[in-house]
Amino acid sequence: MISFLSRLVLSCLVLPGFLVAADVSLDFSKVANRAFVDDVSGDGKGGWSDQGPDNSLSRLKAGTLSLGDIGFTILDGPQAILVLESGLLTKAEVSVPDSAPEDGGVLYLLHTACRAGRAQEKIGTITVRYASGKTVEFPVETRRELDDWWGPGDKPNGVVAYREENNSAQVGAYASRFVLPKGMGRPVAVQFVQQGSPIWIVIAATLSPVDRPLPKRDTWTVTANEEWRPYQINNDNIDIVPGSALDFSTLFPSGGEAGKDGFLKINEKGQFVFEKAPNQPVKFFCDMPQMIFLHTLTPEKIERFADQVARGGYNIYRTQFLDYALMHLSTEDHVFNPKHLDAWDRFAAALKKRGIYLQLDITTSWASFYATPNHWNQDAHNKRLRSRMYYDPTAREHWKKGVKLLLEHVNPYTGVALKDEPQVAIVQMRNEAGIDFLMGTKEDSDPDIINPFRAWLKKKYGTTEGLRKAWSRKDGDALISDLPRSQTIETVPLPPRSSSKASTRDLMWFYTEIERETYQWMAATVREIGVKVPLTEYNNGGSLQVALSRDIVQVSDNHAYHDLPHGDAREVGSTQDGNSSLTVGVSYFRYLASTRFWGRPFLCTEWGHVFWNAYRYEAGLTVPAYASLQGWEMLTHFGVRDELEVKPIIDCVISFDPPLKAAEYMSALFYRRGDVKTSPHKVEVIINPNLPDKPLALQNAMSSTLNRLSLVTGLGIHVEGMPDSAPRASVATDLTLLPDAGEKIISGSMDQRLGGDNTPTAQQAGLIAQLREKGILSKDNETNPDKGIYESDTGEILLDQNKKQITVVTPYSQGVALAQTGMEASLPGFRVKNNGAGVSVFLGALGQKPQPLAESHRLLFITATDALNNGMTFADEKRNKVLKIGALPILLRVAKVDAKILHQKPAQLKMWALGYSGKRMEEIPLKVEKDGVSVSIDTGKLKNGPTPFFELAVVDEKK
Repeated sequence: MISFLSRLVLSCLVLPGFLVAADVSLDFSKVANRAFVDDVSGDGKGGWSDQGPDNSLSRLKAGTLSLGDIGFTILDGPQAILVLESGLLTKAEVSVPDSAPEDGGVLYLLHTACRAGRAQEKIGTITVRYASGKTVEFPVETRRELDDWWGPGDKPNGVVAYREENNSAQVGAYASRFVLPKGMGRPVAVQFVQQGSPIWIVIAATLSPVDRPLPKRDTWTVTANEEWRPYQINNDNIDIVPGSALDFSTLFPSGGEAGKDGFLKINEKGQFVFEKAPNQPVKFFCDMPQMIFLHTLTPEKIERFADQVARGGYNIYRTQFLDYALMHLSTEDHVFNPKHLDAWDRFAAALKKRGIYLQLDITTSWASFYATPNHWNQDAHNKRLRSRMYYDPTAREHWKKGVKLLLEHVNPYTGVALKDEPQVAIVQMRNEAGIDFLMGTKEDSDPDIINPFRAWLKKKYGTTEGLRKAWSRKDGDALISDLPRSQTIETVPLPPRSSSKASTRDLMWFYTEIERETYQWMAATVREIGVKVPLTEYNNGGSLQVALSRDIVQVSDNHAYHDLPHGDAREVGSTQDGNSSLTVGVSYFRYLASTRFWGRPFLCTEWGHVFWNAYRYEAGLTVPAYASLQGWEMLTHFGVRDELEVKPIIDCVISFDPPLKAAEYMSALFYRRGDVKTSPHKVEVIINPNLPDKPLALQNAMSSTLNRLSLVTGLGIHVEGMPDSAPRASVATDLTLLPDAGEKIISGSMDQRLGGDNTPTAQQAGLIAQLREKGILSKDNETNPDKGIYESDTGEILLDQNKKQITVVTPYSQGVALAQTGMEASLPGFRVKNNGAGVSVFLGALGQKPQPLAESHRLLFITATDALNNGMTFADEKRNKVLKIGALPILLRVAKVDAKILHQKPAQLKMWALGYSGKRMEEIPLKVEKDGVSVSIDTGKLKNGPTPFFELAVVDEKK
């Protein structure tokens, strides 16, 4: 039950004249610098965060916003709010009226942040100055006083006082409370000073003589009811039944053991091929549970687990944290635990027999090959092996020794060492080791990187004066340097990671040079050991700087997530934005697409639409379909499977998360089978850092204006002007572009993501017009950026951001996302109406050689909704902030749909609800019509509980 106060806040009620008589509003009219709404995205003028009208706080009206008996005066007009941002305005001071409390009292602040990272950080300082000359300071930190305005959730000293939903996400502002000490006298001014990369937006402030605690909302807990029903899954029914509709090994038979066609190579077209099949391009659909659980399995269970990998339709397995698994419980550096090593050997052999290849992470950990008692604590992170390898010879020797032990170990069950094993398709040197990413995390930031940076500056500029001159810029008639007079080339600190300053540009070049050199050293090391297959490195990051580093790598790889929680998702207090991936134009896919090099293989070894986001049902219709449109060589849904037993859902564990498990079945058909056609066109963005008339903002990613082209046609990049570039196949492109100013990147402890621009620009409309002129988009293509509509050049994918709807239509598989009750869709293969909560409806033909849907003798029908753990508790019904993860049973949100499935043999069709294992649990009545069958599905009324999975099959009654 939501209290009256909560309803008041959630409805964003603004009341006139509701300040308590003794309270005093601070007057921001003289320092306010922006409006609530930004008219043009990225023009440098504001308002709000300069992210366009669709990504503004547009519904907060002038007057008094009331939070219980605390009131805030909201201004209006072009100067209504105070926006403090690094590189622009970072400091402002507001006078305190004489009517303010004489001594003590409380300062209530209405504020929010933009582009806040996932880790707690100081965003600014409030300084209260008194007539006596005394001052008192209050630090303001994310995750304590406030957080990012997207997906707001209450903090220890920050209650969500205002909330609205714009065209990008649920957004809002926080009220914080600062108690002023007594004995200081009368306050005369309040100063706000911003620091760090997030934007700090101050909306209003009130001084009160009365200390009123910030109000608390009623929590929201999910338990079994008519809308949320227990998902009938247990340890006895989790193995996929051989030959069932969910056994995808029947769709993708292995044809023999992995490696039978020789080592994986890159051909002259930039495609993966095997030595003995040079004309057959290879596409990988990857599974990747972490390796640490293997030692808990008996040899029999290892075989059973390998069977499940094969039945999932996978043909490659990523060995993430193999280094940690082998060292777990070891007491000596570089000495593998023999029990764990044996489990790994058995598992690798079991996969090989089933035709499943390996993407070998030779190091994943921050503490690879160290004997650490607790791999996950800060002491282990402090080994900093990944960052030390950029400058410390002892770290490189430690890495080389461990890698050599791993690659030269002979598996007793195959008789082959990994360096000579054709089952190994790709070798990943390190995981998420880009230095800019590491320096943006709390756990792995390396303070010692400053020493090689200073040495680099000294080599480049020679003297302090040379550095000061290089870092100088004109400000009117004055010359201002990023190097203060108090600093020298020997004492200079690291510059900000995200700014337009010359110092930041040097930092990005330093990162690029040490990353390229380190990759060359690692590649030479593993080649010397005897590794023969393609290599990859730098598998996260979307900036142009990272593109310069990846240019030297044979195979590009990247990671991206939608709505990865702020903080540890398994801890109380973690928050999510709670937005649909469709309303932001599937930005995490676009982030990936903007980093693909034309002429070289591209892998996505981690992607995810993360639990507990309510729109996870969108996952199967987005990244898998677009990855196939782009023609990527590997796709990996990040999904750690701890054991062969059911556990409550947690973030990044897809096996027992019904909407994400459903996404994998869709992915197997859309992506691995190639149902979604690859675009016949190629748009190339040239990245040349040496163009004098167009200097690049290396710290930024490709802008949304450009990366949105990946929603409609093939998109890739090409780096020019750099030495020792990796081989690149010759590629004929349809359109060549140069990058613009780019888009800021938000860093967190586990990922990086785009800054959130979601507004069409005139340039974007112009680019779409170019695509039409060149015949890349047909005249009847529905793409219209102003309406948030993007249709692929193949005509198979149609995204409507404003409706939160995506439709994928191929001859052999089709699906649609319907966000609300009453939404309908008519596809060539079926028509459907949603009578319940948000759902994705999918129909796919089964069989090695699929037939068109209306002719197929066996089909998989999916209704993917939402799922939570029983007893999972949130701060409120918006589900932005989790208070309790909950327990079994898993609760599946009920799907209610009416569908008509078109088919040539409607009288012979039968339909069954399937269990998690693919077993037929219950026949579903069908209404036979002339051109197909109609069915009404309410999964809450199924005899064996709700399920996302249904099978349709042509049955010959005579047999």
